[in-house]
Amino acid sequence: LNMASEDIKRVFEITAGVLHLGNVDYSETKDKHDVQTSSINDANPVKHVSELLGLDEKKLAEALTTRLFKSRGAEAVVVPLSKKDAEQVRDAMAKHVYEFLFDWLVMRINQACKVEDEGKTKNSIGILDIFGFEIFKLNSFEQLCINYANEKLQQLFNNWTFKKEEELYESEGLKFKNVGYSDNQNVLDLIEKRREGLLD
Repeated sequence: LNMASEDIKRVFEITAGVLHLGNVDYSETKDKHDVQTSSINDANPVKHVSELLGLDEKKLAEALTTRLFKSRGAEAVVVPLSKKDAEQVRDAMAKHVYEFLFDWLVMRINQACKVEDEGKTKNSIGILDIFGFEIFKLNSFEQLCINYANEKLQQLFNNWTFKKEEELYESEGLKFKNVGYSDNQNVLDLIEKRREGLLD
């Protein structure tokens, strides 16, 4: 991706910050007006998050336990959050930060894969579905394992989608039209069958 070492460091710091944010734990308390409030049990996770994300520790703690309420023409009022609301704020903050990091990474990957000359390939990311073998000019052992897993998934799909349904219809004496499908058991036997399989 041609990422600078400083960018890589920031990715790890933000990821760690999100994880530490999940460690912020609350206790339920009440103020002098008997209103439910919350307090952070351990300040260490907040300290770690503020250091990793470059935030003011005191302001972060306030953001995790209070909200600002402002009506038209009036000054903003700090409203304490209940334990449940504070936990929702913490989770929402973690998701929001992670979403920004994910979007940024996708942008960087797209930039790295982009080429100026149309029709030429620089880098690519492939997605493999579960159906059948993938055949390349050079097939490694890793690819064999991927193909084997795909074939097992395909057989599971066939079993539950076709075989089980046919058995159910037959047991209930229902008339039905057989759906033609390719049974891949012979492929699995080639790889895993005792004394005959390649991996025996």
